[in-house]
Amino acid sequence: MKASIVGALGAVIAAACVSAVPSPVDPFDLGSASHALYPRMSAGQSGDGSNNDKSKCPSSNGTAVSGYQYAPYSEPVRPQIHFSPTVNFMNDPNGLVYSNGTWHLFYQYNPTQNVAGNQHWGHAISTDLYHWENLPIAIAPEKEGEGIFSGNAVIDFENTSGFFNESTPKDQRIVAFYTLNTATSQTQHVAYSSDGVTFTKYAPAVVERNQTQFRDPKVFWDDKSSRWIMALALSQEFGIVFYASSNMKDWSEVSRFQSYGILGYQYECPDLFQVPVEGGPDDGKMMYVLAISINPGAPIGGSFVQYWVGDWDGTNFTPRDQAVRTMDFSKDFYAFSSWSNSPGNKAYAIAWANNWEYSQVVPTSPFRSIQSLPRELTLKYYRPTPQFGDLILNNRPVNLSAISSKTLYSKKSAQGSKNNQTVALNGKGAFDIQATFKLPANTNITYNTIGSFEIFAGDGKQSVKTGIQMGEPTFAFIDRRKAGSSFADSNPFFTDKTSGIIRYQANYTEDQYVLGPLPTSAYLDQAKQDRYISLQAVVDRSVIEVFVNDGELAGTSVFYFDNDQIPAKVQVSVGDNKLELVDLEVKALQSIWKKCQH
Repeated sequence: MKASIVGALGAVIAAACVSAVPSPVDPFDLGSASHALYPRMSAGQSGDGSNNDKSKCPSSNGTAVSGYQYAPYSEPVRPQIHFSPTVNFMNDPNGLVYSNGTWHLFYQYNPTQNVAGNQHWGHAISTDLYHWENLPIAIAPEKEGEGIFSGNAVIDFENTSGFFNESTPKDQRIVAFYTLNTATSQTQHVAYSSDGVTFTKYAPAVVERNQTQFRDPKVFWDDKSSRWIMALALSQEFGIVFYASSNMKDWSEVSRFQSYGILGYQYECPDLFQVPVEGGPDDGKMMYVLAISINPGAPIGGSFVQYWVGDWDGTNFTPRDQAVRTMDFSKDFYAFSSWSNSPGNKAYAIAWANNWEYSQVVPTSPFRSIQSLPRELTLKYYRPTPQFGDLILNNRPVNLSAISSKTLYSKKSAQGSKNNQTVALNGKGAFDIQATFKLPANTNITYNTIGSFEIFAGDGKQSVKTGIQMGEPTFAFIDRRKAGSSFADSNPFFTDKTSGIIRYQANYTEDQYVLGPLPTSAYLDQAKQDRYISLQAVVDRSVIEVFVNDGELAGTSVFYFDNDQIPAKVQVSVGDNKLELVDLEVKALQSIWKKCQH
């Protein structure tokens, strides 16, 4: 970890490849058994061998969870459908891998304090990417002052490493790569596991150079060259270095991706992975995406994630162009990481939902930080302007139906409504709000042609707001300026309003799927057409994630209501009444930590 110019610690990340391997057709089938697949601490047993904790929920660091003011996962500010550790500080997702029907989430974790430092790999597992169970710490430093920094994990099906014997099923041969951080170096190391819980370290460093800013290995099996590929960040040289190996132990440099995009202060978190194209003439084709996290240096301050779509030839990554594209238009989406071995040619990922500018001082206790909702990723054809075509990384929440819910309001109107609607948010603080807004053809819009959701706290004064403003272009926004003045007003980096451009959707004839400047005949004129925009907000006590047009645009913001308030009502508005509300559905989502809260 590296202290940034704003006094925050530099984040590091794991990343994983998405490859086609044998796996269930539908890994989210709720009919399958949901019990834990691996041994763990029995209910009530703390990690130090004591048995004085009566919680049914194992802790993240192996200590007893009794003695806190609230039952585990029931604190007023604690999100109810996002992963967070029971106690202390978490940041980057690490080692994301799908194995034997189970999704593994490792993460950067300080098991002893509620700030970054003393980095370990925490560990949790799930069968549906939402309902998580804490496991013991997976990888820990051996000496004072060392840190187990970010990396990723893969399945070594064919035992190319020689770490396994035939008694270990092929899809349980997990190999993890991580950066060992010391005061004088950052080197790359390996640990392996046959049960997904206990890891054995391979003693020597597998990649090293005379560097203190060299981290975050991302490893994947490359079918084109029949070898393992590792991406590493030379963070303050602004380079991503690619290495190759046949055995996971001996690596040689094969290429670099140097000084692309926004440089900021440092590169972190490289992730080269495959994503399916959704729709158009290339529907189903797998393409490569390279993601790099920057900290600090985001256009809106602090940390953010940028990406490129391109080609991987087995040695080099070549982007389609040098334009910078961002994954999230708001402030709190960093250290993006994709799951390795995801089933069915699908791409799934997650990110740390916070920002290094303020993550270590946010008003949460006894934990700090959460992970974002898990996302399903595709590449879709959109037009950022009426005269240009582009492939955009579309990301939407993974199958929210995996979470039990209760419908609080549901209405569809063929004619559309110009009336505002208020819905009481009765539940545990987590809600899924979805609406479709219609702009009739030939409408003369104004600055106030806005469709919005404003989510109020129980006191009726504090709120967080999201919406769309129609125009050329149309914008989506998140506004948290009224969401808890105690923290927001006192922190100079807590940007209160963010926005992103909504692109033109991909409803074109096949011969119009042009990447780049379009011929004049294909220019888009929507003034004479009805326009429909869908808006989804998943609000969860102290975080809001916004998705426009099923993931075309996404924004993530944390917020902190004062006085232990939680969301209590939503007001859906249609601005100057030029927009129409076509449909609205509001659901209360049940806590994923229900068994921990008793």
